[in-house]
Amino acid sequence: MAAKKIRVGIWGLGRAGLDMHCPELNVHSDKFEIVAGCDVLQERLDELVQKYPKAKGYLNADEFLADKKIDLVAVATPSVYHVDYDIRALAAGKYVFAEKPVAVTSAGLKKLEAAAKKYPGKLFCRQNRRFEPAFNHVKEIIESGILGEIYEIKLCRHNYDFRDDWQTLQKNGGGQLNNWGPHLIDHALQFIKSPLKSVWADLRTVNASGDAEDHVKAILTGENGMVVDIEISGGTALPCPVYAVYGNKGALIA
Repeated sequence: MAAKKIRVGIWGLGRAGLDMHCPELNVHSDKFEIVAGCDVLQERLDELVQKYPKAKGYLNADEFLADKKIDLVAVATPSVYHVDYDIRALAAGKYVFAEKPVAVTSAGLKKLEAAAKKYPGKLFCRQNRRFEPAFNHVKEIIESGILGEIYEIKLCRHNYDFRDDWQTLQKNGGGQLNNWGPHLIDHALQFIKSPLKSVWADLRTVNASGDAEDHVKAILTGENGMVVDIEISGGTALPCPVYAVYGNKGALIA
């Protein structure tokens, strides 16, 4: 007897919801079924239903959350809404797949932590790049010891574009710190494997049309002496390597 599929409702049908979550769920169609979507734009709902004829589109969030066919809600709205929408979905009895950043303030993170304790086992956070093949291969090389003692790692995600979507606006929780930051900070903490001693950062707007930063420079130093230099930019015309790892017996550039 085939296992019952997890029925998914996607809250927010923009670049993340339609263009990322849906294709990823399609890969695992033996385990997941997209049954509903919720958005403020009717054309997004029409596009979802065109791709998934059995799915139902909702403009009203309360009606969406009341749909008994939905087992799991994937929250893929603009960042500033993540915490409140995650909590609303949990309160409606759903499992929740929280898009990053899980929160844009420490107060929001504490609210979400309290909700996760109130509804144990219901909240899952999307840190998909933790499973990225390149990241895991670099970790394997480091752990092999071939590079010796690692004292510094540089992580870069460079681009040169003139972005003009909601991610460029602070009011939406936009900016590269909230966009790529959760991925690379997560990578950095796994590389450091130590409590942090210091954090330094510089944020600025270079090319984006809004008021949120599109260039982030951050340096994390662990109590063990390890340094990770993070650079995320939409204003860098000549990109640096994605990974640069420096040890006392060798180095790695990728």
